[in-house]
Amino acid sequence: MTTKTFPAKIDGLFRLLRGLVCVIAIPLFPAGSTCHADETTSQIVTVITGDWADTTGELNAFEFDGAQWKKVIAGIAVTVGKKGMGWGVGLFPDGLKGPQKREGDHRAPAGIFKIESAFGSEAREGLRIPYRRTTALDFWVDDSNSKFYNQWVQTRDRSAQSDWNSAETLLRKDGLYELGLVVGHNRSPAIATRGSAIFIHRWRKPGAATIGCTAMDKAHLEALATWLDASKNPLLVQVPIAELDKVSVPNAVKAALK
Repeated sequence: MTTKTFPAKIDGLFRLLRGLVCVIAIPLFPAGSTCHADETTSQIVTVITGDWADTTGELNAFEFDGAQWKKVIAGIAVTVGKKGMGWGVGLFPDGLKGPQKREGDHRAPAGIFKIESAFGSEAREGLRIPYRRTTALDFWVDDSNSKFYNQWVQTRDRSAQSDWNSAETLLRKDGLYELGLVVGHNRSPAIATRGSAIFIHRWRKPGAATIGCTAMDKAHLEALATWLDASKNPLLVQVPIAELDKVSVPNAVKAALK
């Protein structure tokens, strides 16, 4: 193989361009974080609480417009689990230091998760994320021994009917699931006992904690669902404030939350 040499000026230009490429390649997401947000996303919903045991927090939403991240929904009061939060199973490695989300522990999952879809009891048009209307046949399996654990099933499906002993009713009489967003916690694949049926839905009353979901008032939930766009790969970043440096979110988003 022959080696080509270049005049000093051209060689210096190559070095400059190589340096520029390195600068341009620096991601918007900080290095060294444990939880890694998908850099293809341009919509991020954050839920931040004061500490692991807190049952209330604040929701903000950010969108990347091609040049910068902008806050588009600000300062929405939310509630999480009755026992606060624990690390869930999402877009990050398992086993982080701190409480771990388990089935039935009344903790909401902490970490970074895809916002997969929406569901509800009414026919809806105009949403930009997949939406499924619920019926009396629809359930979300929370039996860790089931092969359908943490999945939506219909009781008309005979292969599922005898497989699970407990499940969340999706068409609720109390209206909590009039509109819900599916949080991608412990989904691919579902790990037994690590938690199931995690949604964002309306609360029973202001400040009322949940058994593991994230809740807010109806009007803000409607606004959030309308804003979400599946083509922008929306993510939920949900952590106590002290854990924020462990998650990889854009620097501009992180700065806006501190």
